[in-house]
Amino acid sequence: MNLIKRILITFWLVLSLAGIIASLYGIIQIWRIRPAVTSNINELLTDGINVLGSTDEAIQIINQALTNVASSLNDLESSTVLIKESINNTASMSTTFEVLLKEDFTVMAENTLIAIRSSEKSATVIDATLEALSKVPFFGIPYDPETSLSYALGEIANEMEDMPQILAELSSSMDSTATNLVSLESQITDVEDNLSDMQGTMDDALELTKEYRTYAKDAKSNLENLQNNASQWITNLSIALTIFCMILVSSLVGAIFQARILLKQS
Repeated sequence: MNLIKRILITFWLVLSLAGIIASLYGIIQIWRIRPAVTSNINELLTDGINVLGSTDEAIQIINQALTNVASSLNDLESSTVLIKESINNTASMSTTFEVLLKEDFTVMAENTLIAIRSSEKSATVIDATLEALSKVPFFGIPYDPETSLSYALGEIANEMEDMPQILAELSSSMDSTATNLVSLESQITDVEDNLSDMQGTMDDALELTKEYRTYAKDAKSNLENLQNNASQWITNLSIALTIFCMILVSSLVGAIFQARILLKQS
C-alpha cells in the first residue's frame, strides 16, 4: 500500500511539474504571439474599413444615378402632361408628337431602364456585403432595412419594363386620325399615372440609399473604434491570461510542496 501511495504521489508531483512548465510556456507564447495577433486583427479591421468605404462610394454612385433617373422621369412626366393638353387642343399636332415619342421619349425610357437595371445589380452586391458584415461579431452594424435597395430598384425596373412598348404604341396611335384622339388621350393618362407611380417609387429608393449610407458610415465608425482599441484589448487579454497562468503555477507549486510532504511521511 505504501508503494502504491508513493507511486500516486510521485505521479501527482510529476503532473504538477508538467503543469508548471506548460503554464510558463503558455505565458511565453501569449506574449510572443501578441504582436502578430494585434497586427492580423488590425489588418483585418483595415480591410473591413476599406470595404465599407468602397460600399459608401458605390451607394453614392447609385444615389446620383437615381437622382438623374428621377429628373428624367420628372421631365418625361411633364412632357406627357403637355402632350395630353396639346391633344385636347388640336389634332394637327399628332404628327409632331408621333416623331417626338418615337425618337426621343422611347429612347429615353429604354436608357432609363438600362440605368436602373445596372443600379439594381450594384445594389445586390451592396446588400450582400452589408448583410454579411452585419453577421460578423463585434462589428455592430445596424443593418435591418424594411426593403432592400436591390428589391426597390427591381420594382422600379419592373414598373418601367413596359414603358418603351407603351410609348412605341403611343407613337403609332399618333399617326391615326383625329377620331382616335379620345382613345389616345386615355392611353396618355395611363402613361401619366404610371410615371407618377414610378416617381413615388423612385423617391422611396432615394431614401433607401440615404439609409444605406447611414448603415455603411455607422459600420465604418464602429470598425475604426474597434481598431483603435484592439491593441489595448489584446494587451488586457494577455495580462488576464498571464495572471490566470500565474495563479495556476502558484497552485501547482503548492501541490508540489504537499506532494513532497506526503512522500516524506510515507
